Amino acid sequence: MVHRRLHGGRASRAARGEPVADADELQQLAKLVEVNRGRMSRLSEQITMLETAAAEHGQVLMALKGLEAGPDAKTMVPLGAGVQLVVERSPGSGVVIDLGSGIQAERPLEEAIPMVEKRLEDIETLLSTLNEQFDSSEESVKEIVDRFNSLLSELQVEVASEEATEVGQGSGTTEPTKPRRRSFGGELTLDD
Repeated sequence: MVHRRLHGGRASRAARGEPVADADELQQLAKLVEVNRGRMSRLSEQITMLETAAAEHGQVLMALKGLEAGPDAKTMVPLGAGVQLVVERSPGSGVVIDLGSGIQAERPLEEAIPMVEKRLEDIETLLSTLNEQFDSSEESVKEIVDRFNSLLSELQVEVASEEATEVGQGSGTTEPTKPRRRSFGGELTLDD
């Protein structure tokens, strides 16, 4: 989308005899790069948070499956600072799980495991989508930077060409001619 608009403007300017690249277009491209890089930064932060959540859900899923495998085993609940509480589970006990909006309820392991698996699957799907958006933004930035560099090179060539033309025109005459000055009455002055 960006390229069509830029190329179309370029062709019409060239047809009118105007410079192909100008500072406004370069500034617009620089702003597009800045906007896309900001977007990439935000996406990167979201991806990092989701990767952390996915890892946490993976650990919880392993723990739940471990509880399901051995209902008579004792369970250790981490309290923090390396301290854990040993808990004996009864055969029919479940786990308390967040259902959303801060609402928590006890669910049997047979229900809790699929819920956590579904959450993990949703997180991984969202991660995949965000990674695609990040890659797309990164590709856009590369294209815009390439376009910027190309326009900058064209502009530098134009400026160098104009300077060479001006220098070439100035070297043909030996001394600039002065206009003759006349006095108020139209007579020639001493300078003439």
